[in-house]
Amino acid sequence: MGGVGLALAWAVSWVAVCSGLDPGDPAPHFSVRTTRGVFSYDGPLGAPIIVYAYFDKLDGYSEALFSSSSSVERFLSLDSEPAEYLFLCGDCETASEASRVAQLMESAFHEGGGLSEGGGSWGDRLHFAVESHIVITNLLADWNSTRSLVRVEDDESGETATLKRIDGHFGWLPHVPSDGTSFTAEHARSSLCHKPSAGLQSPDKAEALIIPWANECSFATILGNAQDLGAKLAVLYPRDPTKPLEEVSCSGEECDIAVSIPAMMIPWTRSLEQHGGRLTLTFDQERAPGRSFAISSTGMLAEVGWPVWPWLASLGWAAQYQLYESRLAQSVSEGDVVEIPIFKGNETLDGDLEASILLPSNLLQGDQLGLDLTLWCTGSRDWECPEWDHVIQAFVCCSRPCQACPSLIWSEHNTTGTEVAKAKDCGPEIGRWMTPFRRRGGRWFTDITNLKGAFSAGECRVTMQTVTWASSGSHAWRPQLSLRIRSEQGREGGDREASLKETLTPLFGTKQFDKNYNKRSPFHFTSPVNLVSAHIRALITGHGSDENQCAEFCAGIELFFIVNGQKFTKEFSLAGTQLGCTEQVANGSLPNEHGTWFYGRNGWCDGQDVAPWILDITSVLMPSGENNTIEYVGLYQGADPNPQSSPGQILMSSQLVLETISERPHR
Repeated sequence: MGGVGLALAWAVSWVAVCSGLDPGDPAPHFSVRTTRGVFSYDGPLGAPIIVYAYFDKLDGYSEALFSSSSSVERFLSLDSEPAEYLFLCGDCETASEASRVAQLMESAFHEGGGLSEGGGSWGDRLHFAVESHIVITNLLADWNSTRSLVRVEDDESGETATLKRIDGHFGWLPHVPSDGTSFTAEHARSSLCHKPSAGLQSPDKAEALIIPWANECSFATILGNAQDLGAKLAVLYPRDPTKPLEEVSCSGEECDIAVSIPAMMIPWTRSLEQHGGRLTLTFDQERAPGRSFAISSTGMLAEVGWPVWPWLASLGWAAQYQLYESRLAQSVSEGDVVEIPIFKGNETLDGDLEASILLPSNLLQGDQLGLDLTLWCTGSRDWECPEWDHVIQAFVCCSRPCQACPSLIWSEHNTTGTEVAKAKDCGPEIGRWMTPFRRRGGRWFTDITNLKGAFSAGECRVTMQTVTWASSGSHAWRPQLSLRIRSEQGREGGDREASLKETLTPLFGTKQFDKNYNKRSPFHFTSPVNLVSAHIRALITGHGSDENQCAEFCAGIELFFIVNGQKFTKEFSLAGTQLGCTEQVANGSLPNEHGTWFYGRNGWCDGQDVAPWILDITSVLMPSGENNTIEYVGLYQGADPNPQSSPGQILMSSQLVLETISERPHR
């Protein structure tokens, strides 16, 4: 495609052409020239494709995405093989511009080692286009995004300029002010790498400091000094005009430094370097084409999510999740599988849902029992989907009376102020999930084989519950849930007929994580005859935030089951980490959500099922007919929790699962 054709393709996309394609639709075919040949998509490749468009004009995000070596290195450290990546220019008007941008992106990967000898398969999976294609331009125009800008006005001359910007690291720094907010600004006397001796120099102090940046010290040092000078906003610009924008961020222990002012970086301009007077800065955002999309292994279009940071890892996480879903779809169908639909995806989950199912008499003969949940929202795009992360729980009741329905993690009240009544009985909790934050949904398979004892042949009732405010506006969640029973093909029986029986007994439940948390009575039971195995199965997630950020984010929670004096310990190693939930993307945590989806938590991540804690206690039980004792304890930093304000909760359900055998002779 020549220069005129390239410019026309982008122009057409903004005139009247709409792709008419939504996430979940088959991806259109296209072919583009690259720096090393031609990249063609003619149908499903059996591996996902992530497409990213670099916008060269007025887009600080694209610039910062490739300017940092850590962005490239972090991306290359992710295991996303065999996913492929196509990079192209989003607003180039000539072929020479498109080639320059392609070389810029390719050079970043060369410098990061991804395209050098020893770079593994990356060289075959990274493609840099020197042209675009009409179907890509139309799709990105339709799947639009926004770009962040700042308008700079010289208070003396009245001259204005609109500059691109990249905001400081979300999760470390406060949000930048909302669109339309203005700040008076003046120039700092130096780069602020050293402790200033005085505050802002003007008699009527400006609100923002404009600071030249030359990578002479850390951003944490600069912002700390700007804060000490009384600035409410730090605006950095590269002192060297050839240097690109970078994210104002932290690393290592610097991320623990409390900075209370927002920051951003804008490009160098001659007026910034020479101007010494007062400026007015106004924040702005404008509608722009989208930057990225994905094509699944099966050839379906998908969104990549919210670009919270200018990190190439966001694209890698998107590929990891696509690979996870592809492998999940394959694994759930392996073997001889019977699928029993529970919820069909046509009902809104806004409080409680109930469904009755009929279970076959040979249920317990299956080798694996699992819950297959696809959760999707009624919106067609991510931005339409519900905000916040909420707990979803599933329970089963087959033989009444069943366990009472537990209270929700946060009590609900009606308009009269009384607590909302729940159904009388739910039975044991068999699954727990966390909704994603403004993503269209995901799919998860949870193995519940050791909960066979909760089911019996005949009619069973399944209840799902979440808070009644889980929806946003007119859009809500819809679950598609099925029970999958798998039998291994070719499995041979023994030389005698045997009948296995599993019994479930509830143990310890939800409680506020405070000084009374460990005031629980021990559980006693007698070892049964013909015991085959004994397990404890627990679903445990931390929620809420006291002064220590417990029990959702805080590190240092230790949980113990003590069986006949034998201690079993659980620690949530990801809790309190900056990027803990990004490490779970390959296991099904939906990436690139809104909010702080990336933080490690106690027992859960946004947009993922909750993995049960399963303990094999068979070897520590007493002989049949003798008594056993089970205790449960939860500590914070080695002691009983004792928050002074707003204690959190540990949402917990636990079951004692005993499997026994009864033999009968041949007939």
